[in-house]
Amino acid sequence: MHITKRQEKTLNELAKPLENLINSIKNASDDDLPKVLNSNLVWDTSKGTLLNWVDILNKFDSILEGIIKKYELADENVKPTELDAKDTTLTVAILDFTYMLLDNSSNKSVYSSSHRLYDLLASPTIPVIKGVLKCFVVLGKKYSIRSMKRTFVATRKVSDRVYPLELLI
Repeated sequence: MHITKRQEKTLNELAKPLENLINSIKNASDDDLPKVLNSNLVWDTSKGTLLNWVDILNKFDSILEGIIKKYELADENVKPTELDAKDTTLTVAILDFTYMLLDNSSNKSVYSSSHRLYDLLASPTIPVIKGVLKCFVVLGKKYSIRSMKRTFVATRKVSDRVYPLELLI
């Protein structure tokens, strides 16, 4: 994606209040990352753009890629193996923060890690699956709202069906 100087200036202005948070996430080790992410799960600013978070999303993508490789979740015949506690905590923190970003940001089309989310669905770890489904619901809203005028609208929203999964844990 090519960003013009004018767009870059606007993005930098929008990112100023988020600069400390972005830097703390960038500089956090994998061991400290869940703590940093979980302490920042409340969105207290106006809706922003996902473009400000590209570096963070790239970091998340590489971490998720490592977890997927470690547990061979992208293989054709996946053996159901629970993620260990450390990996579960890290993955769930990343998914929860990603959900918050997607739900409170525009330009969702910038998000290019859907294939990682799909691979994580092969995990039998319930908190991971729940986090993945929440992210997919937010990504799916974009397409369902766009086509809502032309297609059948269900009586219950998908999010009403996915969010009660929290009660299982």
